[in-house]
Amino acid sequence: MAERAIIFFAHGSRDPLWQTPMQAIADHARRLDQKAEIRLAYLELSEPALPDVVAELAAAGVTDVTIMPLFLGMGRHARQDLPMLLDALRARHPELSLTLLPALGEDPQVIALAASLAVSPDRMMPKNPASP
Repeated sequence: MAERAIIFFAHGSRDPLWQTPMQAIADHARRLDQKAEIRLAYLELSEPALPDVVAELAAAGVTDVTIMPLFLGMGRHARQDLPMLLDALRARHPELSLTLLPALGEDPQVIALAASLAVSPDRMMPKNPASP
């Protein structure tokens, strides 16, 4: 296994289709960085949980883990729950270097991309002639 890993961390959902975009991000990252172990983890409602993924990576000899929160906003989960969870993981796995990146929605590139997608005429859905 690789010495470093990237974990994409999302909220989770009971709907399995909700995970499709998260899996697409992880798959794309695997193509971009074939030397890193790329994983997904969830806060709740989906598996695997972040502590389970971190424990598995530590047991496999990974030493450097970067966590990318796939949150658009800095809600309670990103502001409170995730830092507390990370503190517990650091205490449980002192041999790991755990780096927490800012939430996805805080990145200026993501903000610019979302705005440009919203105003792009190519993204407009055709109007339903039956609707008012």
